[in-house]
Amino acid sequence: RCMYMVLDMIENTFVAEDQQYLSRFPDNSIYEVSVEVLQAIQRSASEIIGTFDFPNRVSSILEAMLRCDVVNTNWYIYALGAISNKSSVNALLELVKKPELRVDAEIMAEALSRSNDEELLDQLLQIINTANPIIRLRVVVIIGQFRDVRAIGKLTKLVTDMDEDVRFESINALDKIGSNKAVFALSQCTRDVSDKNRKRAVEVLEKFVSEESINTLGVAMEDRSVGVRIEAARALSKINDVKVVNILVTYIYDESVSVRQMIIESLGIINNKIAIGPVTKMLSDSDARVRQTAVRSLGQLGAISSIVELLETMDDENLWVKNDVVENIKSFKELAYDPLIDCLHHEHKGVRKNAIEVVSLIEDRRLIQKLIRTLDSRYKHLRANSAIVLGMHQEKSAVIPIVYLLQDRDFEVREMAAKALGKIGDLGATMSLREALRDHNKEVRVAAKSALDQLMELSGLYHY
Repeated sequence: RCMYMVLDMIENTFVAEDQQYLSRFPDNSIYEVSVEVLQAIQRSASEIIGTFDFPNRVSSILEAMLRCDVVNTNWYIYALGAISNKSSVNALLELVKKPELRVDAEIMAEALSRSNDEELLDQLLQIINTANPIIRLRVVVIIGQFRDVRAIGKLTKLVTDMDEDVRFESINALDKIGSNKAVFALSQCTRDVSDKNRKRAVEVLEKFVSEESINTLGVAMEDRSVGVRIEAARALSKINDVKVVNILVTYIYDESVSVRQMIIESLGIINNKIAIGPVTKMLSDSDARVRQTAVRSLGQLGAISSIVELLETMDDENLWVKNDVVENIKSFKELAYDPLIDCLHHEHKGVRKNAIEVVSLIEDRRLIQKLIRTLDSRYKHLRANSAIVLGMHQEKSAVIPIVYLLQDRDFEVREMAAKALGKIGDLGATMSLREALRDHNKEVRVAAKSALDQLMELSGLYHY
């Protein structure tokens, strides 16, 4: 009687009419929660059967399956798994052989995996020799759930099966088994005619670090499918090895934008300094997305040596690229300070201009002190641009050394000094700026006049 009550719970707790009724509620969460609760009752009923001491449990379940609603078949599979004796295992194996049976292979695998029968794997490997691809597919999924390395030999043959889905699930099974012994079979899969299967094989290979897997992923970088090449580059990013870096660099000019992006991203993740040069060259790629990825990877690589190239990239037509350059240079922190200061007197005006912009955005007393010390440099651009940056920081402690620059031998330095003093806004520079009004260079006089106007505006006074 208890057996029939539990079977009734499986069959009638949640029927098609219930599903239709619940689907009418405007709040979808009511449907979702109700379905979850009702199915939990069905699953619990399946588990309860395993606790019964009833000799005809298996035959009762099989009889119920003959007349059950198709959607409830899986619950009876669970019930057979819960029993987990010789009789129930044999029943499950017979069900596996029925291609017309609509059952989730994962559920069948879960049910069989509850058995401790050591001969079960051998029995499944015998079943897999069938000509029916549905049965082969089902058995492969089950074998994968067992995670038994003894199945690798058979799966190595199945990765060349005539059925695409069987080959795909064989790759998944090798993934679940997770043994380095699977690398050879997975390497074969990278030559599969199906793009989907080759891509999946590459995804799985990333878990196995060996000479063979690295070589196979390197070959996959030449695959005809963009998706496979992307996955190969992503897989290689999980392996920190000089050989991997060299492989990625070899294919960094792939015709696909997405592949180039993934290769550059992978080089950033691996974080090997030998990639800095090749990635730096990608700052001049024709596609803005690739250039942006290169900027970010150089940030990950801590590419201090590429600061000049990064500053040049700030002139990129894409503002996202420029913003990333600024943020990544700032992320270098004090390691970037000396190279940035050197760029303040770079031979190219654009580099100097962009260096001023970046340095002006960094709030760090260590950098400020370095800038103050450069005000007596022998390089005129360094004196002038350091003064400008200190002015942008409104650095009061720099007023006196900048005032001295009003007497500099170079008129551009005197002009920048006057502008900097105006930005700082310290009234102590007033007299020096008044004297600069008599400078023999017109640009200096104009800058001094503008600076005085700024000071007087701040003080509420006017000069005559």
